[in-house]
Amino acid sequence: MDSTIYSHHEDLLPICTTVGYILNLLPQDVDPFDLSTTLESDHKYNFLKHTDPGEEITVPGSTRKYWPPENFEKHDTGSTTVTHSLICRTGMELASNLKVDSNVAANYFGFSAEASAGYEYSTNFKTTSLYGIYSLDQKNYSINVINKQTMYDPVEDEFIDATAKLPTWKTISKDLKDFDEVTSIYISYAKFYSRYGSHLIQEAYIGTRYQLKVEQNEATEEKMEEFSTNIKAEYQGAIGREEGSTDALLHIRVMEIGSFLKDSYVKSQLAVADRLSSAWSYFKDFYTFQGRMLVVFSFQGDVTKLEITPLPGLEIRVTGTDVFIVTQTKANSVEVITNKDCSLQYLNVTIVAPDRPVQLLFTQVLKVSSMLMGVLQLNQIGSARFRTIYTVSDASQNVRSFRDAHEPE
Repeated sequence: MDSTIYSHHEDLLPICTTVGYILNLLPQDVDPFDLSTTLESDHKYNFLKHTDPGEEITVPGSTRKYWPPENFEKHDTGSTTVTHSLICRTGMELASNLKVDSNVAANYFGFSAEASAGYEYSTNFKTTSLYGIYSLDQKNYSINVINKQTMYDPVEDEFIDATAKLPTWKTISKDLKDFDEVTSIYISYAKFYSRYGSHLIQEAYIGTRYQLKVEQNEATEEKMEEFSTNIKAEYQGAIGREEGSTDALLHIRVMEIGSFLKDSYVKSQLAVADRLSSAWSYFKDFYTFQGRMLVVFSFQGDVTKLEITPLPGLEIRVTGTDVFIVTQTKANSVEVITNKDCSLQYLNVTIVAPDRPVQLLFTQVLKVSSMLMGVLQLNQIGSARFRTIYTVSDASQNVRSFRDAHEPE
């Protein structure tokens, strides 16, 4: 759009330089509680060009006149203050709540996405953390993209051209035979998302929000009750808090860009919609699983190996003390050598992986075969239905999901 279009009017409504843009919501890069950081850390790609100025509007608390583009519209939401109750949950429990109630995202987080293939918030929660969240909202108005057929005309051609040059996405599973080729495709899409983004900002809400969010890292089962008591005491201090500025950006509604393009009437846009959504269905499912490896007893020179089916983007990280020497043999495998005789030692384990069935190989080569037992423990706080435990075995073990409860046979 020619920037002189608005030369006869006062400034464009500032929020219109956010709505209609794309931002990158790759799971490992996003804090769903912190909208300002999410927006500031990403350059935001201008996906929808502004059309001619539309109808004159004013916004609550100001007499200044604005002319949003014709492909945007304003909704007055009133100025009612809504309090959303305190929630104290583990990362896994909070993720489960989101699957049951989509309003949790809108009420407590900086952004919300459509339920179908849009965004997996649980990819950002640490499984070893406890969360306490509370919010108080006063939404005054919102600006959104008019989602009509004619509104696909302003889509930026550069974006569509770049998407058309991407390789065709291939289904990824533990049975894939062409790992190098699929990894190359994965890297191409990762670079694309880094450059252009993954989600269209369809609507932005303006008003005021007071939010309390407390996170306790590396929590244990014993600390849960203490955490809940402390967070409730802090929560009491939030009640009665005076409302703040009413012109702040408090929430955005986003949509995966492929899903948005599927409703287009433009053939070139329809042609790339499915490949983007297919790729995102893999990217959005990456989780960070945290836990520990327990070594009950070990002699110097004993070797423990942990390996998972190689998938693009999957990695294992193990850290410990000087009792062990940890070698990253591949992204999907580590080798741990006991440096000196020990008992009841723990190593921290982080698995970054898509939520896909895989095979786990957890083996040990021992000096005294009957003396050592290795245990891999994930998601060890909160509800027992999320706890995952694997023990050493000479055979590969089938893992449907690291989010599922598992007990040794």
